[in-house]
Amino acid sequence: MAVHEVLQWLAVGGAIAYLALVIRESIWCWFFGAASSAIYVYLTWQEGLSGQAGLNAFYVAMAGYGFWRWRGGVRNDDDAVPVVCWSLAVHAGALFAIAIGTVLLAHWRSAASGSNLAVADTVADSAITLAALWTTFLVARKELTNWLYWFVIDVATIVLFVRQGLGTAALPFAVYLAMIPFGFLAWWRSYEQQADAR
Repeated sequence: MAVHEVLQWLAVGGAIAYLALVIRESIWCWFFGAASSAIYVYLTWQEGLSGQAGLNAFYVAMAGYGFWRWRGGVRNDDDAVPVVCWSLAVHAGALFAIAIGTVLLAHWRSAASGSNLAVADTVADSAITLAALWTTFLVARKELTNWLYWFVIDVATIVLFVRQGLGTAALPFAVYLAMIPFGFLAWWRSYEQQADAR
């Protein structure tokens, strides 16, 4: 097995371990997230996919932030950082910003790169990227609805990858979709327990 292929499997395994540990609210999720994303930075940079390399570099940085945020919230009684649920207004503002950013980013990418992607695919890729940036921040803040965002992002990613002939690369996102309901329910229980304790 070639080194490149081994790295791909390590990156996928790390990403799945990351999500499984996020579901359990384990701080060690950030270690696996950083390791997986760092491998993706290398792989995508080698393939000339500078946008994806940049996105994964952001994930590495967010892993550091997430670890710091979750670690900083651990109190003497070993209670974890609480799961929170932000207002509808916050999410509406974020979705509006993502929509505006998508239009601007897709226009810039089409004009600057001369990409042969269809306009719809450029828009979808831009929207997925911006939504993933926001949602990664939500995970770091332990915001409950991150799971709903990830569901939409993963479905859109699968569709985009299949349209681009990258069916195999879409497989991990199908695994994520199967794990998302467990993550949402686990975090919902934590949120409800915290509410009962107050």
